[in-house]
Formats: sequence, C-alpha cells, structure tokens
Amino acid sequence: MLDKLTDYLKLKPRTVCLSELDRLYEETISSLAKDIRTAYCQRLIERTRYDLEKIKDNEKRKPVEQLLMAAEWEICNLSAQ
Repeated sequence: MLDKLTDYLKLKPRTVCLSELDRLYEETISSLAKDIRTAYCQRLIERTRYDLEKIKDNEKRKPVEQLLMAAEWEICNLSAQ
C-alpha cells in the first residue's frame, strides 16, 4: 500500500505556489485583503488563458500553463480560508 502511494506521489506534478512565480504577487498583492488577492488571481487567469490561446510551441506553453495552475491553486486556497 505504501509503495503505491509513494509511486503516485512521484508521478504527481508539484504545484508551484503563485508567489514563487509572480514577484508582484509575492511582494505586494499577498499582503492585501483576501478579496483583492482573489480579484488579482482571477484577472491573471483571464490574461494567462488569453496568452495560451496564442502560443503554439509546447515548450513556451509550459511556464505559462504553470502560472495558470498556480493562480487557480491560489484561488482555491483563498476560498478555503
């Protein structure tokens, strides 16, 4: 059982937090009220999805997709608080 769990965790990609990818969020936005942080993340998601529509190269898409996942993860964390 433990071996299966270990294998699963190795395969699961680590979600990077938004503050690791976005310096503005780390230094400024993260200290603001929850509703402002949520609005920032929602707008970031909109812009990032728009950018992803235009990027065709898979290698260039990866960091943008990672930013999108981090912003979505941050909204989930903010909603849980």
